[in-house]
Amino acid sequence: MRQLNEQAGALRQQGVIVLGAQALVTSGEIFNQWRSSSPISFPLGRVLEKSEKTKWVLSAPELPWLILADSHHSVVAEGFAFDELDEQIKKLAK
Repeated sequence: MRQLNEQAGALRQQGVIVLGAQALVTSGEIFNQWRSSSPISFPLGRVLEKSEKTKWVLSAPELPWLILADSHHSVVAEGFAFDELDEQIKKLAK
């Protein structure tokens, strides 16, 4: 999250919108404490409970799980490492 936060402004200039999601179910108190101690400049949500709708994010093999979607909101890349983000954005621009 810290790395994404550091690059969020530059990514915005490239037309990339950064969103975050806390994938593990945690209490509101713990989540809010973390947000207070780690301010970020992009929207962040969280999984409130384990359910059929959230099982995909809870089963991500590695976190952070990066997902890149195009302007039509179709997923074009996912599960890549943070250091591959620039390369994935360049592919999307083509």
